[in-house]
Amino acid sequence: LAARLAAAWAEQFARGRWAVLDRVRQLSLVRPDPGQYLAKVDQAGLRLEAVAAKNFSALSAGLDAVNARLQALNPHAVLERGYAIATDRAGHIVRDRAELAIGDVLNVRFARGAAVTEVKKLDSGN
Repeated sequence: LAARLAAAWAEQFARGRWAVLDRVRQLSLVRPDPGQYLAKVDQAGLRLEAVAAKNFSALSAGLDAVNARLQALNPHAVLERGYAIATDRAGHIVRDRAELAIGDVLNVRFARGAAVTEVKKLDSGN
């Protein structure tokens, strides 16, 4: 009886040991490896940096293009090329000789400064 009890105890102990070892094996398969995830995070960080740099370059180029268009449309840039802007007393830009009469007072804006003038003569030619 003692021998059978000892054999049953040993068998039960061996089953329990194998069950524990099987659970350890299963957990080792499920347990995440932090090194593996750290490498994935590092790779994602590098991809993110590359995409951010590419987007920054594209946005910067777009901003430069918009800036160039704005500079081309800037009325002060036109003044710097030697043109002037004439406005009437109400501040409206004079675009046509037909808007003027002899004696009208105009404000003429240059690249650097302005002058107040009076229309003395109107020419019909170009």
